[in-house]
Amino acid sequence: MKLKIYGWAKGRPVKTACDILQGDDAQGIVQAMMMTPFAANLTPREYMQRTLAGIGRGGATLPQDAAAAAEAYLAALADAGLTEPA
Repeated sequence: MKLKIYGWAKGRPVKTACDILQGDDAQGIVQAMMMTPFAANLTPREYMQRTLAGIGRGGATLPQDAAAAAEAYLAALADAGLTEPA
């Protein structure tokens, strides 16, 4: 799985630059996204919840299953225009 990940500013995606991340599945993409100092002490669930809150989707409920949560998270990012297939 390969995704383009865009930045976020002023309440909308910034598509002038992107990172391309690769992982075996949605959980692998989330792990790749977490390779920042911001995420150093966060669990994947905490990271996903914080970033969703940061884009105004803090009320989104993630499934308890880790794989399903990662898929729901990436779907929420796609709905916000922050990701697309690479």
